[in-house]
Amino acid sequence: MANKILPQKYQFQNRDEISLIIFTLGRIRGERKKDRYYIESLLKMTGFARFIIVMAILAPLAYVGASYYNGEDGIQNLKNLLGIESSNTTTISSDQAIVSEDVAELQATVEELQDRVESLERENKELKATLYEKEQELKTLKGE
Repeated sequence: MANKILPQKYQFQNRDEISLIIFTLGRIRGERKKDRYYIESLLKMTGFARFIIVMAILAPLAYVGASYYNGEDGIQNLKNLLGIESSNTTTISSDQAIVSEDVAELQATVEELQDRVESLERENKELKATLYEKEQELKTLKGE
Protein backbone atom coordinates (compact mmCIF):
# COMPACT_ATOMS: atom_id res chain seq x y z
CA MET A 1 0.00 0.00 0.00
CA ALA A 2 2.88 2.37 0.75
CA ASN A 3 4.32 1.62 -2.66
CA LYS A 4 1.21 2.96 -4.35
CA ILE A 5 1.17 6.25 -2.40
CA LEU A 6 4.83 7.27 -2.77
CA PRO A 7 6.26 8.44 -6.09
CA GLN A 8 8.50 6.07 -8.01
CA LYS A 9 11.83 7.56 -6.85
CA TYR A 10 10.89 7.15 -3.15
CA GLN A 11 9.78 3.52 -3.39
CA PHE A 12 12.27 1.13 -1.75
CA GLN A 13 12.53 -2.58 -2.26
CA ASN A 14 13.65 -3.69 1.18
CA ARG A 15 14.14 -2.49 4.73
CA ASP A 16 17.93 -2.31 4.42
CA GLU A 17 17.69 0.54 1.98
CA ILE A 18 15.30 2.40 4.26
CA SER A 19 17.48 1.92 7.33
CA LEU A 20 20.57 3.08 5.40
CA ILE A 21 18.77 6.24 4.30
CA ILE A 22 17.52 6.95 7.82
CA PHE A 23 21.04 6.39 9.22
CA THR A 24 22.51 8.75 6.60
CA LEU A 25 19.90 11.42 7.25
CA GLY A 26 20.46 11.21 10.97
CA ARG A 27 24.17 11.58 10.46
CA ILE A 28 23.72 14.61 8.23
CA ARG A 29 21.38 16.17 10.76
CA GLY A 30 23.91 15.57 13.53
CA GLU A 31 26.67 17.27 11.53
CA ARG A 32 24.40 20.18 10.78
CA LYS A 33 23.61 20.41 14.46
CA LYS A 34 27.32 20.54 15.30
CA ASP A 35 27.87 23.23 12.64
CA ARG A 36 24.97 25.24 14.02
CA TYR A 37 26.43 25.10 17.53
CA TYR A 38 29.83 26.12 16.18
CA ILE A 39 28.36 29.11 14.35
CA GLU A 40 26.33 30.10 17.40
CA SER A 41 29.46 29.98 19.52
CA LEU A 42 31.16 32.31 17.05
CA LEU A 43 28.27 34.76 17.28
CA LYS A 44 28.23 34.89 21.07
CA MET A 45 29.37 38.26 22.39
CA THR A 46 30.10 39.76 25.73
CA GLY A 47 28.00 42.57 27.09
CA PHE A 48 30.77 45.09 26.45
CA ALA A 49 31.03 44.07 22.78
CA ARG A 50 27.27 44.53 22.40
CA PHE A 51 27.56 47.94 24.07
CA ILE A 52 30.33 49.03 21.69
CA ILE A 53 28.36 47.94 18.62
CA VAL A 54 25.22 49.72 19.82
CA MET A 55 27.18 52.89 20.59
CA ALA A 56 28.90 52.79 17.18
CA ILE A 57 25.46 52.92 15.59
CA LEU A 58 23.56 55.00 18.13
CA ALA A 59 26.07 57.81 18.75
CA PRO A 60 26.23 59.10 15.14
CA LEU A 61 22.45 58.89 14.85
CA ALA A 62 22.06 60.89 18.06
CA TYR A 63 24.56 63.50 16.82
CA VAL A 64 22.75 63.89 13.49
CA GLY A 65 19.41 64.17 15.29
CA ALA A 66 20.72 66.81 17.70
CA SER A 67 22.24 68.77 14.81
CA TYR A 68 18.94 68.80 12.92
CA TYR A 69 17.17 69.85 16.12
CA ASN A 70 19.57 72.80 16.42
CA GLY A 71 18.88 73.80 12.80
CA GLU A 72 22.19 72.62 11.37
CA ASP A 73 22.98 70.08 8.67
CA GLY A 74 23.92 67.03 10.75
CA ILE A 75 25.31 64.93 7.93
CA GLN A 76 27.50 67.78 6.66
CA ASN A 77 28.70 68.34 10.24
CA LEU A 78 29.72 64.67 10.44
CA LYS A 79 31.49 64.92 7.09
CA ASN A 80 33.37 68.00 8.27
CA LEU A 81 34.18 66.34 11.58
CA LEU A 82 35.50 63.18 9.92
CA GLY A 83 37.18 65.00 7.05
CA ILE A 84 35.01 63.41 4.38
CA GLU A 85 34.56 66.08 1.74
CA SER A 86 33.55 64.64 -1.58
CA SER A 87 31.55 67.73 -2.48
CA ASN A 88 34.42 70.07 -1.58
CA THR A 89 36.02 69.69 -5.00
CA THR A 90 32.92 71.01 -6.75
CA THR A 91 32.61 73.81 -4.21
CA ILE A 92 36.24 74.77 -4.71
CA SER A 93 35.90 74.82 -8.49
CA SER A 94 32.79 77.00 -8.32
CA ASP A 95 34.54 79.24 -5.76
CA GLN A 96 37.55 79.48 -8.05
CA ALA A 97 35.27 80.52 -10.93
CA ILE A 98 33.75 83.24 -8.74
CA VAL A 99 37.20 84.36 -7.61
CA SER A 100 38.49 84.49 -11.20
CA GLU A 101 35.50 86.66 -12.17
CA ASP A 102 36.20 88.94 -9.20
CA VAL A 103 39.87 89.15 -10.17
CA ALA A 104 38.94 90.15 -13.72
CA GLU A 105 36.62 92.87 -12.41
CA LEU A 106 39.28 94.12 -10.01
CA GLN A 107 41.90 94.24 -12.78
CA ALA A 108 39.56 96.31 -14.94
CA THR A 109 38.96 98.67 -12.03
CA VAL A 110 42.70 98.99 -11.40
CA GLU A 111 43.34 99.85 -15.05
CA GLU A 112 40.62 102.52 -14.99
CA LEU A 113 42.06 104.01 -11.82
CA GLN A 114 45.59 104.02 -13.30
CA ASP A 115 44.31 105.87 -16.37
CA ARG A 116 42.56 108.41 -14.13
CA VAL A 117 45.71 108.91 -12.04
CA GLU A 118 47.77 109.52 -15.20
CA SER A 119 45.25 112.06 -16.51
CA LEU A 120 45.16 113.85 -13.15
CA GLU A 121 48.97 113.95 -13.08
CA ARG A 122 49.00 115.51 -16.57
CA GLU A 123 46.37 118.02 -15.51
CA ASN A 124 48.39 118.81 -12.37
CA LYS A 125 51.53 119.44 -14.46
CA GLU A 126 49.57 121.69 -16.81
CA LEU A 127 48.14 123.66 -13.88
CA LYS A 128 51.58 124.01 -12.33
CA ALA A 129 52.92 125.30 -15.63
CA THR A 130 50.03 127.74 -15.94
CA LEU A 131 50.56 128.88 -12.36
CA TYR A 132 54.26 129.44 -13.01
CA GLU A 133 53.44 131.50 -16.11
CA LYS A 134 50.90 133.59 -14.20
CA GLU A 135 53.39 134.19 -11.38
CA GLN A 136 55.96 135.33 -13.95
CA GLU A 137 53.42 137.69 -15.51
CA LEU A 138 52.54 139.02 -12.06
CA LYS A 139 56.21 139.69 -11.29
CA THR A 140 56.70 141.50 -14.57
CA LEU A 141 53.61 143.63 -13.97
CA LYS A 142 54.75 144.54 -10.46
CA GLY A 143 58.21 145.35 -11.67
CA GLU A 144 56.99 147.94 -14.12
